[in-house]
Amino acid sequence: MAAIRTFFKRTVGQTSSDNNHLNPASPADSPSDTSSSITTNGHVHKSTNDSSNNSSATGVLVNHNDDSLKHPLLNNSSINRPRRFIFGLIHHSAKTDTQLEQVSDEDICLLDKKLPKELVLRIFSFLDYQSLCRCAQVSKYWNTLALDGSNWQSINLKNFQRDIDGTVLENLSKRCGKFLKRLNIENCKFITDHNMRILANNCPNLERLIMKHCDKLSNTTLFYLSKHCSYLTSINISSCSHIDDHGVKMISSNCSHLESWDISWCMAITENGIRILAESCSKLTTFKAEGCTHMTNNAAIYLGKNCSGLLFLDLNRCSSLTDDGLTILSQHCPLLETLIIANCTSLTDQTLIALGKYCHQLK
Repeated sequence: MAAIRTFFKRTVGQTSSDNNHLNPASPADSPSDTSSSITTNGHVHKSTNDSSNNSSATGVLVNHNDDSLKHPLLNNSSINRPRRFIFGLIHHSAKTDTQLEQVSDEDICLLDKKLPKELVLRIFSFLDYQSLCRCAQVSKYWNTLALDGSNWQSINLKNFQRDIDGTVLENLSKRCGKFLKRLNIENCKFITDHNMRILANNCPNLERLIMKHCDKLSNTTLFYLSKHCSYLTSINISSCSHIDDHGVKMISSNCSHLESWDISWCMAITENGIRILAESCSKLTTFKAEGCTHMTNNAAIYLGKNCSGLLFLDLNRCSSLTDDGLTILSQHCPLLETLIIANCTSLTDQTLIALGKYCHQLK
């Protein structure tokens, strides 16, 4: 985290005059308007090159001169650090090979000339976020490679939840494109179905998606995911109150590789939705339904009969369950390793006896 903070704390040029002194642009490269702009939630406001104006409280500084990294970093002042990092990462949707070729030989050290671009990308693929952020500060060439979509296959935005809006997610999906496989947008409450449509369209190889507590998302999001993201293996829609049986049906029917479902606290998903899910996702190994009042005996039986490969099952606070449902489920799920039945007040010793008899893999 310290490295990330360092990454977005540094500015590419302290002022416009500093940039001209340290890295003067040629006449052909210098725009006629030397002012900078501050972008805030999609609105652009002009500011002068005076250093006193470089510290806006709500924006990302975009230097239109040819600075040392060609990267929109970040005014020094009051923007919170996670926001700087995220906006710095996604400001440009992607670096093309043409842009990479435009980097002059003077900006590339001898080591980079000896190593093919593909090899450098391969090396970068082993680095974590912090290291990639450090590498992005070395040169224009490394900045382009470090922020290449192939290095960002797994993105966790949970810690940036207050700063992530729809535009950020859309631009991020454009940068990562087909490389993005794992995405966590837990508690990102400003993301809408429209933003998820763009994400699904740009990231067809998405495999794992966490949308926990994304209050504005509905069945429409699941429709777009089912249409474009057929490789999904794990989805978490916990506490998404606007998703119901119809959304579950759409994605379960079109994403045949699903192995993990989390519908905890989704009160709109009924016994029928769980039946559809169980019948469509026979490869299911992990199922979480904490707090689902519609998780009934019949729903448990559907799961047991259709998903015999279950390894992890969370039924915490499923107050509608009784011994009858759990007994039949245990008979059909001999591979079960973890079962959470806390706060299921209707269960008795009969359930434990059945588990001991049929589920020998329990840990």
